[in-house]
Amino acid sequence: MYTNLWTIQKWKEVEQAYLSERKGIRVHLAFKRSFDILFSGILCLILLPVFALIALAVRLTSPGPVLFYQERLGRLGKPFKIYKFRSMIDGAARQGAGLATFKGDPRVTPIGQFLREYHLDELPQIFNVLLGDMSLVGPRPVLMSALPTYTEWERQRLLMPPGITGWQQVNGGALNDVDERIKLDLWYVKNWTWWLDLVILLRTIPVVLLKEGVYGENGWQTGRGDQFELNAESSTSEYLLPANNENPIFMTREELERLEACLKEAAGILYRHTPAGTLTSLEDMEKTLKKQILEQVNPNLTLLLSKQ
Repeated sequence: MYTNLWTIQKWKEVEQAYLSERKGIRVHLAFKRSFDILFSGILCLILLPVFALIALAVRLTSPGPVLFYQERLGRLGKPFKIYKFRSMIDGAARQGAGLATFKGDPRVTPIGQFLREYHLDELPQIFNVLLGDMSLVGPRPVLMSALPTYTEWERQRLLMPPGITGWQQVNGGALNDVDERIKLDLWYVKNWTWWLDLVILLRTIPVVLLKEGVYGENGWQTGRGDQFELNAESSTSEYLLPANNENPIFMTREELERLEACLKEAAGILYRHTPAGTLTSLEDMEKTLKKQILEQVNPNLTLLLSKQ
């Protein structure tokens, strides 16, 4: 499935073939860009109070920056920084499920959950539209790590600038699997018209109000390039160690297994140096050590002690 990346010359050749195939599309693309600038500029002015309120809410309810930015794939494979209101704890990508997320993910802040449900965290992308990195409507902006996984056919979804909303978002969003979402984006690129953009914008309104397509049927939100893409069917409990709300600690299943292996080795060493008769078995030593150490970290020991 994986192919070599295209050179700049190859991208230009594919773009030229696309433009030549669709007669008159250059004029429509120019109109699309003009509409993006006009409409996003008006939205920025109207939504300034909303931006201020959301920024204040994010800042007061969770330590860390107000905005989250990340490098994404732009038109013709060019990288750009996408901006969002931060909806997760600071440094969330280095904890739990990493870049993937799921319904009930404890890394998501209370205000962040609200922002995600109504897609309000994506409002700063209006500035990406003004800068020309994105369009109001287009394929979903994806991680840079997704590019090497695309076939030559799939790579054509990058012939149009990514959008805040798009054909896949109004046709199920995350309820579709990754391959189906790419197919929906490709259909949009191949069949794009200005009228189709208008239809998508109108259909976005009920999608947002009804909170549709935020997570998949399995409760996950993943995509190409996400580190847990192949394990998205797994139970979400495998990617975190429940903790109290005041001091949340998150561990992947791999981290939990490494911790358990270290505790087992430590128990063996201590057992060999424990006076006879103090403990009845090595298993008792392991259980005691786990209980003493993990209770200082987290009161919920079920993931590590359930095997005992």
